Amino acid sequence: MDQITAVILAAGQGSRMRSERPKPLAMICGKPMLGHTLEAVADTNRVSKVVVVVGFGAEMVRREVLESDFIDPDIEVVFVEQKELRGTGDALGVALTKLPDPLTGGIDAPRDILVVPSDVPLVTSATLGRLIDAHREHKRAATILSMKVHDPTGYGRIVRKASGEVVEIIEDRDADFEQAKLDEVNTSIYLFEYGNLPAILRRLSPVNSQNEYYLTDAISVLSRAGYSVSAELLDDPVEAMGVNDKKQLSEVEEIMRKRNNDHLMFSGVTIVDPSSTYIDSSVVVGRDTTIWPGTILRGHCAIGSGVELGPRVTLLDCEVGDGARLREVVAEAARFGSNCDVGPYVVVRNGVKVEAGTVVAPFSTLE
Repeated sequence: MDQITAVILAAGQGSRMRSERPKPLAMICGKPMLGHTLEAVADTNRVSKVVVVVGFGAEMVRREVLESDFIDPDIEVVFVEQKELRGTGDALGVALTKLPDPLTGGIDAPRDILVVPSDVPLVTSATLGRLIDAHREHKRAATILSMKVHDPTGYGRIVRKASGEVVEIIEDRDADFEQAKLDEVNTSIYLFEYGNLPAILRRLSPVNSQNEYYLTDAISVLSRAGYSVSAELLDDPVEAMGVNDKKQLSEVEEIMRKRNNDHLMFSGVTIVDPSSTYIDSSVVVGRDTTIWPGTILRGHCAIGSGVELGPRVTLLDCEVGDGARLREVVAEAARFGSNCDVGPYVVVRNGVKVEAGTVVAPFSTLE
């Protein structure tokens, strides 16, 4: 085991979301935003433990995650509450209280700490894996995942030495004229060597306009102390898209939906019009199935092979057997046997089973 512990920062309220629901639980393609982040971390196959830092709506976040099915059973997931929201540096410090001391913890202490905010649900396990590989190869005290953008306004700029090593991350509002022109920016995803991290975090100061402990300041503290810090460029800046309001949530949902549809099409599913087809991340579809426009597959649907769905089929938590044909059907928690022919204009109530080979006439309601 690589002895990497991941820390997911999920304490913020997300006031711009205008919602009573904690931002990490905002739904994207049928799964909470935090769930997508957890899956990306787990799918690196390099992480043995995840510490989720919760704050606003802590109990709701903890409950929904523990009751979900997107947690890898081989990974230990623990929660810790940041009772006062005093910044990302403080949040990481709170997370470290759940870990063994780096000096006395022995083999139980992780080698490195991967830090990922919960509101970047598009980041992939492949990208996180490349970050880990680069960090290990260059033996740095910290490695930042950075990206280059055409308009860096609002982002922290990556400031490098002539040698290429990172000196600091300068916040947008603090950047001078030359620094403001830098197009390499911070994604807020980091990998830290654990050994000196607690001491580094103790040297952070809340002397800033927000009176918070910024994790970005840890980079300059490491650099001034003589440690090497590097930045690994992200191939596709879309992966670092954050979600701060409902408009950004919609934009990320659109990208995630396209990913899901592309994955299904590459695996042998025909989607006639992907732009009008909505399929949750948890849906499984067999090859040689055809999905016509206006189809919505939500929750834990399992669709067999050679199925024809649509147009305008809406299924929630349903099973559909091989060779079935459904047209203009609405169903919840129903089971459709193989080679059945249902619709159009059919409603199937919760829990109903349509036997294999059954023909269901148009304008029917099955209860």
